[in-house]
Amino acid sequence: MFKFTTLTFCVAAILVGGLKRIATVSQIIVPFMAVIYLVFAILLLIEVKNFQNLRK
Repeated sequence: MFKFTTLTFCVAAILVGGLKRIATVSQIIVPFMAVIYLVFAILLLIEVKNFQNLRK
């Protein structure tokens, strides 16, 4: 319940602020999302390689 309330508040704050606020939030969030995506992709590749080594 707390997560939904927090998310609702954040979305409402962004929408009330308009396009400028959306752009500001995106500038902050998108680089972190890209880094997290790359880290998980690299970890997945490492795990696949380790799994293939175990099967041999």
